[in-house]
Amino acid sequence: MLSRIAESLFWIGRYIERSDGTARILDVHLQLLLEDPWIEENLACQSLLHLMGSAAPTDRLLTRKDVLATLAVDRLHPASIAYSVTAARENARRVREIVPTELWECLNTTSARMPRKVAGEKTHDFFGWVRERSVLAVGIVESGVSRDEAWQFFNLGRSLEQADMTARLLATRSLTEASGPSWTTILRSCGAYESYLRTYRGVPSARNAAEFLLLDRLFPPLDRVLPLPGGAVPARHGDPHGPRRRVRPGAAGAGPDPQPAGISADHGYPERPVRADGRRAGGHQRRLGSHRRPVFPHEHRADLDRGGVVNRLRIRHVTGYRYQGEVGASYNEARMLPVSSPDQFVLYAGLEISPVSSNHGYLDYWGTQVSSFEVLTPYTELTLTATSLVEVRPRTHLAHPLGWPELAAASRRSTITVEHARQTRLTDPPEDVAALAAEIVARRASPCDAALEICAAIGDQMQYVQGVTGVHSTARESWSDKRGVCQDITHIALGALRSAGIPARYVSGYLHSRPDAGIGETIRGESHAWVEWFCGDWRGYDPTNSIDIGDRHVAVGRGRDYNDVPPLRGVFSGTSGSELFVTVEITREA
Repeated sequence: MLSRIAESLFWIGRYIERSDGTARILDVHLQLLLEDPWIEENLACQSLLHLMGSAAPTDRLLTRKDVLATLAVDRLHPASIAYSVTAARENARRVREIVPTELWECLNTTSARMPRKVAGEKTHDFFGWVRERSVLAVGIVESGVSRDEAWQFFNLGRSLEQADMTARLLATRSLTEASGPSWTTILRSCGAYESYLRTYRGVPSARNAAEFLLLDRLFPPLDRVLPLPGGAVPARHGDPHGPRRRVRPGAAGAGPDPQPAGISADHGYPERPVRADGRRAGGHQRRLGSHRRPVFPHEHRADLDRGGVVNRLRIRHVTGYRYQGEVGASYNEARMLPVSSPDQFVLYAGLEISPVSSNHGYLDYWGTQVSSFEVLTPYTELTLTATSLVEVRPRTHLAHPLGWPELAAASRRSTITVEHARQTRLTDPPEDVAALAAEIVARRASPCDAALEICAAIGDQMQYVQGVTGVHSTARESWSDKRGVCQDITHIALGALRSAGIPARYVSGYLHSRPDAGIGETIRGESHAWVEWFCGDWRGYDPTNSIDIGDRHVAVGRGRDYNDVPPLRGVFSGTSGSELFVTVEITREA
């Protein structure tokens, strides 16, 4: 094969992959700018430009519009999607006698339809369209090209671009530490988030996520990606027929690194731990001859695999409103679907809405899954049916050696703990509740032990009675009568813990109320609430039932109080009278 043909095929594959990767990264990061009000937009936009190998201007504040103009539709900027698509088409034109006609038509059409400007509300649709066109181009090659040298050079370009994109994201994380993008964001940017959850069955941790992106052989797009020495972000280069990307100041160029530092050659590409039945933690079948140990053997993994003791619960939650008259339109948010965590793994979660409506899902500031939807046709009843299948394992409540000075110092280091140390209108405690907490704290050397005693004392003094309080009742109101439901008891416990200097958060979810229920037996469940407090790690307790959080509790959302995690909230136009209905059914399946 002529070198010019090989070079063009290489850059076709690389530019197609670059447009796909850039669209995915921009989609994830720009969506976070909209959802998280605490992110500084200028700093985030500068970091994003640096990540993509583009110099960021320092003489003005940057906005998401500047990022879109530079990295999405600028046909002259080597880091942009439009440039990559145009360059891929130009390289395909040079080797028309080699590439399939369908691939040429795909690239030609995509280049011709590339917009010169993208409206703010259309960015997600634009990035989705770019990714669809990229996948179409790759699919044409994979399904219609012989596995010869042409196919190999095309995939070589794709593989190097995938490795480069992943190395950039990981280098950004290693250089910025906690101030950089979260591991969930990095996994989503690499298109690896769902595959990670299926493999590790838990929320991303630093070691697990890095190991998955760098060393997991069964995730094809990131096969055998190795980090560059020093964690530097390399310069991005174009092919000889186009301009090169501008290099981030101080960035190191790519260099050979056959083996990352600190990892022996014998463990460069480890298999995950093998169980006695010959299967690995992710459910994949073990390959013959693979007996390597994991690179991070001591990393704790949330692998709720079939070999562990788990409680599998199917939850059906139906709620909604019946109106006295016709409603013209409504805009709503639902928080009814659980998410995976180290203590629970969501096998399935889905939401049905009647009248039929499309919905947009996202994670809110507190990490709760939100389904946002609108109904624009007249109706008299709104019904939501959330169905989920969740594997829950018994919690291990470890002792934490933190003393009170250490807890105070640790609580100031994190935004989350600072947020959950402040009282809200619903949790502000009565004076005698604060005095009760202070008395327990005075004789307890361990904050965790004190928190447990405080919650137990609150639960003992409250009587569970439905109908005497409402969703807007405060801790003071429910404590005055010593009666209420789980929401009220949780608010009182939160107020007591925070008054004692212990960060605490409200948890909403479900409780399987009968531990003796047989497999396949459906019981009438309930939406439930409990507390989690911070004493070196988050520790949960159910003050309503005076029990530890175990394998019968399924968490849905977390926040400062009930107002952060209501199952259904919205506004509507039309009649004022409405009636809320709720039913929860829980079936133990294993």
